[in-house]
Amino acid sequence: MKHKKSMYLILLTIFILSLPICSYADDSVTISKNDYSTDTEFQNAIDNAFENCDNFTIILDNDTISPILNTNVSPLSADAVLYKVKNVQNKANSFGKDYLNVSGDPGITIGLSHAKTESYALQFGATFGCDKSFIANATWGSSKGSTLTYSGTWKVPSKANGKKVKRGYLHMRPEYKVKSYTVYHKNYGTSKWIKDGSSTTKKAYAVNIRKTFTYK
Repeated sequence: MKHKKSMYLILLTIFILSLPICSYADDSVTISKNDYSTDTEFQNAIDNAFENCDNFTIILDNDTISPILNTNVSPLSADAVLYKVKNVQNKANSFGKDYLNVSGDPGITIGLSHAKTESYALQFGATFGCDKSFIANATWGSSKGSTLTYSGTWKVPSKANGKKVKRGYLHMRPEYKVKSYTVYHKNYGTSKWIKDGSSTTKKAYAVNIRKTFTYK
């Protein structure tokens, strides 16, 4: 019985020592399948790395890094790329294309007599390989776009700007709030964040109405 207990203790010690020992000071930890006799031991080593290592690399066979999902501890894979969005700043508002552009002679009422609703998705510049919803959450706190409701009518005047009006034009367009952002990425097995680039994201928040004229 004592002999069996000793063997169990030896095997347990070997198993514990085979797990990657990580610390924040580690530059990189390599977990190779060839170093483990069973898939369970290999997965346990991966679990431990996800829990305790900042940087690690998982090698399956022949030093080939392949994705292994650790569904119990972390959704990240061995070849995962981490992204972060920084330097979010408000920029000058911009405008979309006219969704209403109608005209009429002086005395004629133009525009919308009933409210109309239109939905606008978030707009993105370059994403640099980063998921759009990730950027949206970082810049706006949500991945949802906007729904704008607009209506209104306008009676074209006979005079404007001290001149006799020939024709009046009514323009409606969405107005966007604009934010700039910078995307960085970091590969597993490295500790350095790399700047990918900067771009902008836009979210519709208002309806802009413009009136223009031609004159006699």
